Amino acid sequence: QQWMDELGETCEFPEDTPLQTLGLSEWKEKEGTIRPLRTAGELMEESRAMSHCVASMARRGIDGRAVFLHGELHGAPVTLEVRPDAKAGGFRIVEAKGERNRQLNRTERSVARRWLRSVNGETS
Repeated sequence: QQWMDELGETCEFPEDTPLQTLGLSEWKEKEGTIRPLRTAGELMEESRAMSHCVASMARRGIDGRAVFLHGELHGAPVTLEVRPDAKAGGFRIVEAKGERNRQLNRTERSVARRWLRSVNGETS
């Protein structure tokens, strides 16, 4: 808890500072939902709720180097960081974590990959 309090004290951006979504929007299917975090305040709340340090990466979201998203995959909360992939076009997932930096299980990874394929316009 102490490190979370300290993280909040060092967050250098006002809560209403917008994060880039780079055109990504909410996605829903029966196995889960994924939505972009739109402000530094939402990113800070994600960090607190998930007990990890994603808020320390706010600058990446502000300047458009990354998009941060919250998901509920099979009922489990997850945080995703995606970045534009200029080489392949579209996006790539660079980090995906559950609460307290838990690694996603196989089922959660499968849903996240299905979301990514959908975002990137892939059919399978």
